[in-house]
Amino acid sequence: MDNELPETRINLYYIKTDFKVIIFRLCHQLVLKRLKTLITLSNSQDQDDLDKFLWNYKKDSFLPHLTSNDEFFGK
Repeated sequence: MDNELPETRINLYYIKTDFKVIIFRLCHQLVLKRLKTLITLSNSQDQDDLDKFLWNYKKDSFLPHLTSNDEFFGK
């Protein structure tokens, strides 16, 4: 019986880039890999701000997403 734990990896970063840009880049890469992502924010204003940003940040790139305010969320 193998009692070894899987390798745990922790990466710490000092980030100067805007949080929303980082979220866009990360989510874009995850969509390309067909992975789903859940982002939890502390309040509805942050959620609305990120939602607007994701719709408008790149005019030549579409990042599909929903918020808990969207009609199809949770279906």
